[in-house]
Amino acid sequence: MMPVCCASLACCPDAPAMSSDADRERAHVFMLRLWLPAQGATTAEWRGKVQSLPDGEAYYFRDWEGLRGHLQSMLAIEDSERLDEQTREGDEE
Repeated sequence: MMPVCCASLACCPDAPAMSSDADRERAHVFMLRLWLPAQGATTAEWRGKVQSLPDGEAYYFRDWEGLRGHLQSMLAIEDSERLDEQTREGDEE
């Protein structure tokens, strides 16, 4: 199976562009991999893996709710860590 890559926003014209360094700092990068298990399975069930980049934290899932819930928790953890860091930096000034 060939990987699909979108090197430009040409395929997503409605996607907002990142306009500043602050936008890039708030961006989260994930790699998503989807596959069908071996042909011996009785039902075709898609499987997946989402991996946070660059730290490498990975989560395997079998349904969209599992993916969505885990992405939300990963984003919430990163946001709370960022807020803690900003608070510490503010205290140092």
